[in-house]
Amino acid sequence: QTYEGENTVMLLQTARYLHKVFNQKLPQSQLPGDVSYLASDFHKHIQSGAVRSQQFSDPHLLLEAYRQRARRLVEIASRRYQDGTGTGMDNVAAWNYSSVDWTVAARAHCHYAVLNAFQSALQTAEVNDNNLTILRALCSLYAVFGIVQYSGEFTMDGYLSTDQLSKAREHLYFLLRTIRQEAVPLVDAFDFHDQILNSALGRYDGDVYRHLYEWALRAPRNKTEVHETYKKYLQGVLKKNKAKL
Repeated sequence: QTYEGENTVMLLQTARYLHKVFNQKLPQSQLPGDVSYLASDFHKHIQSGAVRSQQFSDPHLLLEAYRQRARRLVEIASRRYQDGTGTGMDNVAAWNYSSVDWTVAARAHCHYAVLNAFQSALQTAEVNDNNLTILRALCSLYAVFGIVQYSGEFTMDGYLSTDQLSKAREHLYFLLRTIRQEAVPLVDAFDFHDQILNSALGRYDGDVYRHLYEWALRAPRNKTEVHETYKKYLQGVLKKNKAKL
């Protein structure tokens, strides 16, 4: 995100890159790996092969769903841009006309890129089987949560049916139950010491609110219940105004 906490600007920058690549119409072999899917065959009416909830942990099925979604949304945004130029708009006006669709497409592309990188990292990860199982569950959770959260973008052309979406949601709940048992060790795996965090909110023992209150009591400004500036500046003014009433 930007300094202000807003990431639309970066999404639009990504969108300009997608727009440029998509309109070059280059063969897949000549495109960078992260956008090579834009030159792949796009089947508008293809449907996911998931028939059981457990299949939503299949990495190939999940990646294909994200690829299909991103490819379709880029085409929709490009078509709106072309509609703008076709009605006489200049390039700037056509871009503004289609920028909402381009923002949606850029977000879908970023989700696909993250999932692709996550899965690729798992293929070469040098960890024991137990850790690998949890990491794979995390990867599936990322993907399935995105499908449920942005369900309209996965179902708008029939790629996922409402029944398949229900199975994805069912599998999401299963993954949450599985990962919940490992939530604390996963966070601890970042190995941030309490002294580095320097916050009661990051306590290892989870006893947050009592210690947060104790921290507040130890603050110099809270040595007394009423700060000295109240008596120095406000008390006299308030008494004076109260007397007038």
